[in-house]
Amino acid sequence: MIKLFKESCDLCKCYKTVAEGNYIFEGEVEILEDGEEFPIPTFINSKILAKKWFKDQGWQYRSKCVFCEDCYKLLKNGYVILDRFNQFYDDEACLDVPTVSCIMNKQEAIEFSSYQYNDEVVNYYKALTTVSNFLNGKLETDSLGYTKEHPEVSIVLDF
Repeated sequence: MIKLFKESCDLCKCYKTVAEGNYIFEGEVEILEDGEEFPIPTFINSKILAKKWFKDQGWQYRSKCVFCEDCYKLLKNGYVILDRFNQFYDDEACLDVPTVSCIMNKQEAIEFSSYQYNDEVVNYYKALTTVSNFLNGKLETDSLGYTKEHPEVSIVLDF
């Protein structure tokens, strides 16, 4: 039976799998009689080697979080907007969990944070650090406090 190793992006929830028997090159070479170098493949048969394969495919591991290549690029160069309840903002809603739509470039974030939303002052922060802290439980959203402060706001549960 072939083992499959699966990795899932913590932000966009996309996933990718690699099957046991695929290979990576770790830099080992065999020198042939004519002096030519021949790279020796390492076959994937463990989680550690699968993780190396995912890294070769552009996946990033940061602070116990896993991000696909697209999300990592977006997070690394992006910003998120938070209020005093640590609610995330995008163009359409106030969210208690970060999504890809919450990430903005610096100019958008500066412009967005220059206004108040539901009488809340908002600030912008580097996306990679903030989202990683949230996903690791170092930053928590106070949804209950937000809804007590703003009873006119409706809550939508989206699974």
